[in-house]
Amino acid sequence: MKAVGLFRKAYARPSSVLTVFCWLIVVFLSATGYGELTPAEQLILEVSLTAPRVCIRTCEPIALDMQVRNAGATHAEFDGDISSWASNFDIHVSPPEGQQYRYRSRVSGGYMTPRPPIVLSPGEVFVHREILWVSGYAPGGYMFSTPGEYQVEVRYEPREGAVYRPKPLTISVTEPQGREAEALELWKQEKFWFLSGMSPTPVTERLRVEYGDTVYGHYARFCFADPSYTRPTEEFSVDWSREKVQEWADAPFDESVRRYTSLLEDAPAFPLADECMLNLAKAYSSLRRKAEAAQVLQDLLEDFPNTAAAREAEALLPKLQTAE
Repeated sequence: MKAVGLFRKAYARPSSVLTVFCWLIVVFLSATGYGELTPAEQLILEVSLTAPRVCIRTCEPIALDMQVRNAGATHAEFDGDISSWASNFDIHVSPPEGQQYRYRSRVSGGYMTPRPPIVLSPGEVFVHREILWVSGYAPGGYMFSTPGEYQVEVRYEPREGAVYRPKPLTISVTEPQGREAEALELWKQEKFWFLSGMSPTPVTERLRVEYGDTVYGHYARFCFADPSYTRPTEEFSVDWSREKVQEWADAPFDESVRRYTSLLEDAPAFPLADECMLNLAKAYSSLRRKAEAAQVLQDLLEDFPNTAAAREAEALLPKLQTAE
């Protein structure tokens, strides 16, 4: 009956016919593909939780990595949709005091296009990362808002009937002091900017520049190193020469390279260093500096082999080497 209703609405608005048709194809392919997944009783997976940094300051994010290793003797194929809004993936946090609360990202799963299944050969590892920072379920909105020890627990169901509960991860939180405490006050003023993609503000720029040496400033520097935030202020002109147009088009990526490189040099233990390197390689690639991009990806694979960024680097590297 729901499908009939969708078609009636579609024909009432002809422009939406194609959208509904594509949606039905996605649902059909998802349903047929799901039947080809490895049966639950044949899945032999080892699931564990790690984080680049487990000792943090109050209100600092945690990069939670769920590592899934195929411990079986044959290929394993399971659901590719992993999200804190999906029914197969739950994250709960137990604070030092009070009741346990659930984590959900600020971006709703909504009507997500189904991702292809995850396929692992024997011994291969897949890594899913969630940035735990803010949540409407947490007291005050922050996941780690008070000092003490927290327990992060995950329930993961890669295939209906196959439920995994890896060993909880302990996070130690301390109160910042000195400049770190001053940076935290700025951090709180722009509570949701880190994951919301908002434009730079005087507060975030102060955090990025004046307090760029703090743990909170590192995240500001990472966020605003993206080329979408480094566009030149100079307006494009049709009277420019071809060289000037190319220089103007390259400017965001040049600045992005400078910011990512500076952050990696200043904070080599930054929890998102792997993502920083991946983004740096992409910026180099956009500047047609393929050799430098490839070198960064090779360094990423060497320094951070079992990460989500490494998996993407493995896919990008052959394309860059072919283009050389």
